[in-house]
Amino acid sequence: MTGRILGLNPQVFMLNELHFFEQRWQEADRGRKLGRSEARALLVGLFSTQRDGYFFQHQNEQYGPEADDLLTRSGIADGTHEKHELLSIFAGHEAGLHGKVRWCEQTPRNVYYVDSIRSVFPQARFLQVIRDPRDVLLSQKNRWKRRRLTDPSKWPRREMIRQWLNYHPITILKLWQGANRRVGQYSGQPFFHAFKYEDLLTRPEPTLRRICEFLQIEFTPEMLKVPHVGSSLKADRPAERGLNAAKVDGWRQGGLSASEIYLCERMAGPQMREFGYQLSGVAPNVAVLGQYATFPIKLGLALPFSLNRIGSISDAIRRRL
Repeated sequence: MTGRILGLNPQVFMLNELHFFEQRWQEADRGRKLGRSEARALLVGLFSTQRDGYFFQHQNEQYGPEADDLLTRSGIADGTHEKHELLSIFAGHEAGLHGKVRWCEQTPRNVYYVDSIRSVFPQARFLQVIRDPRDVLLSQKNRWKRRRLTDPSKWPRREMIRQWLNYHPITILKLWQGANRRVGQYSGQPFFHAFKYEDLLTRPEPTLRRICEFLQIEFTPEMLKVPHVGSSLKADRPAERGLNAAKVDGWRQGGLSASEIYLCERMAGPQMREFGYQLSGVAPNVAVLGQYATFPIKLGLALPFSLNRIGSISDAIRRRL
């Protein structure tokens, strides 16, 4: 949702999730110049992901002529540019097509690559959204249902299965903890700004004004008119716009079991208190044992569906946990 809001700013073009630093760039790529054919393949891949969607990403040769033209116009010859420079050229090209002068990439996992990104984009700025982990669990638990709530052609069946297998409260909480440890790591740094999702919904204008000030862009009222799309719980309603404060504490309306709430507050309690989230104090029950028992099974089943997304397994685990 934050990405859609920023994309409503007249200066900012919001790219789709490219997963560039997770899948296409490694530390070893720093300083390595690409041959023209490799540069072309990278651009075609970026065009495919941006235009066709991440779930359908492939080397769509339909974008070959556009990639060739961009290579020529940008003066990219054999062995002259690094991967991150190609990303910048591509993103600037896409922003220009939409009359925008700045671009933003919204892959959530970028939070695990802050230092890597800053090593090649030292002027980059990072926004970190903090959300009540109980609402995160509720959203992720129902994410596999998105295929039913939107155009099924945009959600492959394999992705629906992957989303269902990926959900386990322990998995999601470990990722929530890993991502939000960055708040403490980078807090106070001029390139990093964290804000609470709940503040964005309940105090939208002052929260957005602070975000815009951090990003050095002008706040515009149009940014508040974000369409109601992307929910894991409700069908898209693009004609309806605005920020809905009723989404705060959605977990209290049901959808999570007592064992899920208990695990959440037991595992993430200290961080939740740090961010100002009150614990419900729900008591454990026998179902908690079932959550622990099913965790390795669910994790083992999910892994094959995610291998093509994470590159090095050891690096992915190290960065996340």
